Amino acid sequence: MARYPFVRVTQPIGEFFLSVVPAAELLRVVTIKRRSHSGPSDEGVQRQLSSRRIKEISLYASDPDATFPTPIIVACDSSLLTVDGSFVEFSLDQPLGEVIDGQHRIEGLQLAQASAARDITAFNLPVVFMLDLEPYEKAYVFSTINSKQTPVPRSLIYDLFELSETRSPYRTGHEIARTLNASSDSPFFRGLKMLGKRKAPTEYLTQGSFVTHLVKRISRKPQADEIAIKRGEPLSDNAELPFRFYWINNKDEVILKILENYFSSISEVFAEEWSPSTADNFILRKTVGFQALMEAFDEIWPESVEQKSASKEFFLSAARRFRDNLGGRPLTAAQFGSNAAAAGHLRKAFLGQVEAVS
Repeated sequence: MARYPFVRVTQPIGEFFLSVVPAAELLRVVTIKRRSHSGPSDEGVQRQLSSRRIKEISLYASDPDATFPTPIIVACDSSLLTVDGSFVEFSLDQPLGEVIDGQHRIEGLQLAQASAARDITAFNLPVVFMLDLEPYEKAYVFSTINSKQTPVPRSLIYDLFELSETRSPYRTGHEIARTLNASSDSPFFRGLKMLGKRKAPTEYLTQGSFVTHLVKRISRKPQADEIAIKRGEPLSDNAELPFRFYWINNKDEVILKILENYFSSISEVFAEEWSPSTADNFILRKTVGFQALMEAFDEIWPESVEQKSASKEFFLSAARRFRDNLGGRPLTAAQFGSNAAAAGHLRKAFLGQVEAVS
């Protein structure tokens, strides 16, 4: 029999009990019921699992600084949970209740336990026990929690990496974005929306987009890299990632210089399209253009390695080829589109591989 202290909480929906339960014990007694179109009317309320999210949580559980401070919400029958004074009691030998919120955390911890990625006895989980909920009440609690959340903008998340004391691909991405945005000699001078919101007419690209596409050239698994650094484990190189070698050797200044040379060349060769005074009419400085330019960079990088040059002169030559390959076609949304596929069309146009979108 498990026995843990609780705090009684009273809210308009009713009374529930907030306690702390070791993860290993909680995993033994909770169940997860998922919504389907073929089950009975009292079936579960949970959405289908995301295997990607489960793997992310399992990996996160191995982080030396891992934390799960948000309560797991469990709906259980009062006959299975005994409230005795200031303690709740329940058996570890039978199912206790149904997870209303927190299924991916439960499944992620189970995966971590099964793969021996982490001894989950390190985790004591906050748990809210809600008693004798009707099916519609379970659905109401689940839908309220999951429909009222406002996603945190990626730009803000990346900006917060500045406060981290641990080196990571995201922190490097943020620091490079901040430097390029602040330097008067930079092609991105006052050109990034550093917290995702436009504060000046010269800002066309979000910090989130900049960092996302930069990190893709540094790491396939940025979270795993950060955890490895915390553990003092070595990092392996990957020749397919242009900036990986520099990053794992603490040469962020080289990454910064390469980006300056590349985009300064773009800004010179495509002066009208890059200029803040006319950029509204073109897609080059927007997310579509930036993604296309980064993908085109991937294609010319092997040539840079072969020539042992990442100078501005090398990138000026490449930028002129991009211009020639366009054949005079304007870099506008009308010509190339403005959706996710447009970046791929534009990249191929820079490389002379495809015609513009009709």
